[in-house]
Amino acid sequence: MWMIDYKDLGWWYWLVLSCLLNLSVYGVFDGYLWAMAVSVVHLLHYVLHEGRWLAFSVQVRMAFLAYLMIAYPESMQWLYWVPAFGLIARVLFGYCLLARMLMLLPLNRAVPLTWAFVKNAFLAAPVRGSVLHGLGSYRARSGR
Repeated sequence: MWMIDYKDLGWWYWLVLSCLLNLSVYGVFDGYLWAMAVSVVHLLHYVLHEGRWLAFSVQVRMAFLAYLMIAYPESMQWLYWVPAFGLIARVLFGYCLLARMLMLLPLNRAVPLTWAFVKNAFLAAPVRGSVLHGLGSYRARSGR
């Protein structure tokens, strides 16, 4: 099922990041720095939009930027293949592995961490909006 949401600004950010990373890993040009720059803008935009650093959408963008920064040294750039392919899945199908990993943190779930929950977190079909809403795992104290 396609989840191309061209009316959503967040989707456009992910599309631009996907293009930059994929062109870079395939050697077209060194877009890693551009991807980090776009990620900073993306993060700041969502911090201003959400109004708090602990919002789930902000956590996803923070973790993504941290991953890019960790993978930036030349000896670590092979790690860019993971978000390069991951962003294709995010842009085309709405599946975000990073968001599903972050929802396992105690801050982002209201249910105990069990194998059934982990399995459901990674295998549930993508949903429009936050994966937290799709699984009903949003913690009440987080303000949503």
